[in-house]
Amino acid sequence: MSHLTTFKLKLKVLSPVFIGQGSEINKKEYLYFPDKNRIFMLDLPKFIDFLDSRVLIDGYKDFMLSNQSDLRHWLEENTELGGNIPYENFISYDISAGDDIDEYHSLNNIDLFIKDKRGKPYIPGSSLKGAIRTAILVDMLSDPDRHEHAKKSIEYLNDRLQRGIKSVNANLIESWLLNTLNLPKTKEKDAVNSVMKGIEISDSEPLETTSLVLCRKIDVRKNGKINKTNVYRECLEPGTEVEFRVTIDNIIAGKSGITKEYLRSAIIQAAKIQNREYDKFQKPEGFVSVSAPDGCELYLGGGAGFVSKTFVFTADEAKALDYVARLMQESFKKGHYHHKDKALGVSPHMLKCTSYNNNLYQMGKCQVEF
Repeated sequence: MSHLTTFKLKLKVLSPVFIGQGSEINKKEYLYFPDKNRIFMLDLPKFIDFLDSRVLIDGYKDFMLSNQSDLRHWLEENTELGGNIPYENFISYDISAGDDIDEYHSLNNIDLFIKDKRGKPYIPGSSLKGAIRTAILVDMLSDPDRHEHAKKSIEYLNDRLQRGIKSVNANLIESWLLNTLNLPKTKEKDAVNSVMKGIEISDSEPLETTSLVLCRKIDVRKNGKINKTNVYRECLEPGTEVEFRVTIDNIIAGKSGITKEYLRSAIIQAAKIQNREYDKFQKPEGFVSVSAPDGCELYLGGGAGFVSKTFVFTADEAKALDYVARLMQESFKKGHYHHKDKALGVSPHMLKCTSYNNNLYQMGKCQVEF
């Protein structure tokens, strides 16, 4: 009998998901068509060829250095083609402009979704594995009697939380819980001892660019007040389904009781802890609450918020609040008002949201199907 268990895992996007490729385009590097509410992305080599054919290279350089911001208007004014420009000759793909962009006032830089060599969006297996790793840690710490080393980890966490933000060694807790392989000639803290080696997750199948939509970063305060930022991202739109191949090495991962069934229960437990924090926020009018029917859901990608990336909220709630408030205050010193978080009863004090189809959604929520 094989010591490997391989299965498909499906994510269904419940609210917009952003996973960045570490690059952005500025407002002069795309075309916006308000009549279609579409953003057209340039195929840069083909665009340069087009400019060269119209003797517009120098003019384009001047445009890039000018105060003008609308590339479409500039092209219509300078090519002598007016509305008959053959855009299809130099467009890579197009996406919906979403809810929060207008022709004259809101053209902004756009953070791009990660894509493969063919320009297809996808979700890296490492992103999903990171979210699952957090879920495993949250689950272990939320029920310490069920997991070896978890009891001393939660006791350490509760003790250190009240000492100061530099007292908590997250890597130490993680090594206690996950670095249990005890390989010869290694130390416990060495990554080679992590049972996470026993979980392999493929990158997702490539998706079509039609699954992308432009989304604006919107922060919601605890009292439900909305703050629209000037951060725009390419996101996977709700309803998108993404498949991965997961392989569990039962010998390695089994040392910590990690099985297919365990992963599902850990994700459900982590979602309960995370949603407990998110439920402290008053939801504004137009907010759409979406959840997996069986509670098997996780928050994925950039902009999903601090709560989805940490296990600290498994500790005593009051101590966790005090610690995170101090951590936020130390990390974001000017203009963020985290010194008020403890009195508010929630930290961080912003719920990370976006607008989609004229409704407000929390960022990054996905249903997980095994």
